[in-house]
Amino acid sequence: MRDADMRLGPKRQKTRETILACAEEAFIKNGFVGTDISEIAEKAGVDKRTIYRYFSGKEALAFIIWCNVLEMVLKKGMAASGANGFKKLANSLNLYIENALAHREIIRFLGEFDHTFSGEYPNVAEAKMFVEYVKTHENAFSIYLKEGVKDGSIQSDLDVPLTASTLSNIMLALCQRVVIRDKHLSEEQGYSNEVLPQAVKIILEGIKGSRV
Repeated sequence: MRDADMRLGPKRQKTRETILACAEEAFIKNGFVGTDISEIAEKAGVDKRTIYRYFSGKEALAFIIWCNVLEMVLKKGMAASGANGFKKLANSLNLYIENALAHREIIRFLGEFDHTFSGEYPNVAEAKMFVEYVKTHENAFSIYLKEGVKDGSIQSDLDVPLTASTLSNIMLALCQRVVIRDKHLSEEQGYSNEVLPQAVKIILEGIKGSRV
């Protein structure tokens, strides 16, 4: 999410980026609730007042960082290869899982974000920008679904925007549960990480077209 004020000079822009980087590191390591503005200021080498010159508070930082870290989890999927849209989608979903398991701390942060902001969003500009980003951002799932419908490898009667949104929510929610509770799931159900590729198989079976 590119929300930076382009009127900032190079020095101020660098300070802003440093604050964001330090906030992201702290949120991912200690969680949103477990991080204090004072800690972010110390890591960034500035005082608290400086942070408030750039951001309205910790919540504003969280909305920017949510987009940044989710984009990092998703970006590998944009490079998925395959002979058709279905194959690219399949590879993209598996890359999503691979990336999520490699960055468990990020998935935990995304889960905490969802829990923390489950009610009304705070009245900050970053929250409004976050909503606009999510509404307009086209992810790999949407791109490959469109390609698959066009080449016949995915069912032609699919509502592509709805299906892409459904896939995004399923994958994020499932990864959050498995990553956060993997050991408990293994003890309670006998399975943990292997649930993720199995879910992908079930999803793909339901949407594949006649030309796979």
